[in-house]
Amino acid sequence: MDLEVVVDNSVLLARCLGPSIDAKAEPAELAFKTLETAGITPKLTESLHAEFETKLHERIGQILEAVRELAQATAPIPATGGDPLDLLEGIFARLRAKTEGSGAALLILETRISSLVREQGQLTVDLWSSLLNSCAAETIRLLAEVQRRFDLIGVQVIPQSKGIDQEPFRDVIAKTDLDHIASCAAFAASRKCVVLFVTFDGKLHGAREEILKQTANRVVVTAPIYLERQIKKQAE
Repeated sequence: MDLEVVVDNSVLLARCLGPSIDAKAEPAELAFKTLETAGITPKLTESLHAEFETKLHERIGQILEAVRELAQATAPIPATGGDPLDLLEGIFARLRAKTEGSGAALLILETRISSLVREQGQLTVDLWSSLLNSCAAETIRLLAEVQRRFDLIGVQVIPQSKGIDQEPFRDVIAKTDLDHIASCAAFAASRKCVVLFVTFDGKLHGAREEILKQTANRVVVTAPIYLERQIKKQAE
């Protein structure tokens, strides 16, 4: 039976963000190297592709929006003798409140900006403006780099399959994953193939046996470190 591999956003996003932002980047990269070696094109369902764009905004894009909001506010210049780093700490505390889920990317920007403030020893209106511009430029560069990595991976988006049925999985997996797994099941049935679904999601791994049962062993949930073994196993 033919084999297809669908990658979850937990894996794709980790690979695109890289190790400086996502701790799972190394095993994610291993998964894509395994697929390249095996000559298998990684797939995404339409629902996963849409979720990827949303998650990317949550992780990075919202930082740019928060920076733009700060740029419209009055520059937080400290009173005489005030420590600019105290103000900077408060500013980034506000940013964190606005950018849930993007802690690692925000930390990179915070480290860079705080280093510049330390070097200057003071915070002026001009320096504040320069820092925000630098922060925005760095965020835009990061988004461009993530998009470049996504393009280089060469992921193929699967057209929405007919006959998608979420009901068999409704009591098995989380609501947010229903469309992903049901789409994989419909794809496997229409192509008469086995689909390996590569994910870090612990709840999906916990439902692995039930998903196998509901898809007549055609949708196999696996992790990046087991992907090579699963590909060999399906070829036997």
